[in-house]
Amino acid sequence: MTRISAGERLAKQAEFYIREHSAEKFSLEKIAGALYINGNYLSRIFRKHTGTTLLAYHNRMRCEQAR
Repeated sequence: MTRISAGERLAKQAEFYIREHSAEKFSLEKIAGALYINGNYLSRIFRKHTGTTLLAYHNRMRCEQAR
């Protein structure tokens, strides 16, 4: 059984939120608000655990859905 860290869990939740709302305009505040955390903290945690920024991930999801 593998334990997932709080940061990893937040990154996964942000990924899920972005996938579900990729058609909407990108808003760091909106994503952070949905997860009940600070936007700057979310940005740092997301980049640390995914290797990419929230905006880059959002843009990639939009491109993939457009195909």
